[in-house]
Amino acid sequence: MAGEIGDWLCPVAPIQRCSGGRDPGAGWTCDRLSPLEEIASVPAILKAVGAAVEKDPRIVLAGKKGPITLEKVAHAARRGDPLVGQVLEGVAQTLGWVVCQMDSLFNPEKIILAGPLVMLGDSLLGPVRKAVGRFCSELHQEPPLVVDSELGSFNGALGAAALALHEWEPKR
Repeated sequence: MAGEIGDWLCPVAPIQRCSGGRDPGAGWTCDRLSPLEEIASVPAILKAVGAAVEKDPRIVLAGKKGPITLEKVAHAARRGDPLVGQVLEGVAQTLGWVVCQMDSLFNPEKIILAGPLVMLGDSLLGPVRKAVGRFCSELHQEPPLVVDSELGSFNGALGAAALALHEWEPKR
């Protein structure tokens, strides 16, 4: 499970600077922390958009037949639905915070977002880049370039296959 960051506790948008400082006696007070998977996964996004649809019938997805899918969310985002945009903005805030943490750990030149969320394209990538810029500047670090994977939804399997081929040595 190395590299699996879905269980990282992350601030939930809107992200405020935590108070308390480094004084151990002061403690830290953040509004809310949740596992990344509960904030920025496909099920979390679908749940948040579903809640928005229930609250506001003007949302592009209201009245659509069938369950809310990531494809429908991506379509609504491309059409500029403001409530879907708000959901994605919150997700982007948390992802931007995570990217800056990863940048602090590894200092990469580029971070590639992979998995099904790349289907959201610039509707998510743009706000993520904006959040990365904001959080990294607060840490006085140069933000990495953040891009979507171009390998599609099977990028993990393709990477594993490429690694296996790279490491494979024919019998002599």
